[in-house]
Amino acid sequence: MELFCWCIMPSHVHLILRAKENNPEIILGEIQRIHIQAKVKTIESNLQESRKMPEAILKTWTEIWQDTQLNRAYRADVTVHKQKYFDADHAVVETYISIID
Repeated sequence: MELFCWCIMPSHVHLILRAKENNPEIILGEIQRIHIQAKVKTIESNLQESRKMPEAILKTWTEIWQDTQLNRAYRADVTVHKQKYFDADHAVVETYISIID
């Protein structure tokens, strides 16, 4: 991978990169995997942070990353936090992942 530039924003990162072996989905998947692992570690080790994210989100992403049968495309994975997300007892979170047909 060649990384040309990056911009770190408060809630996300912009990257301009080139996949040397024409496999951006593998690179993006690895970046996403590392990000999720770091987020899980932060939540598990910081009670104050864990209150900001319902257990449902942590459980969902853990299941996604452990499911080796998913044929993931790593193009656009999205978690939608609706108003009910903020109700810890009845949190509603929609998770969409890109897969290869």
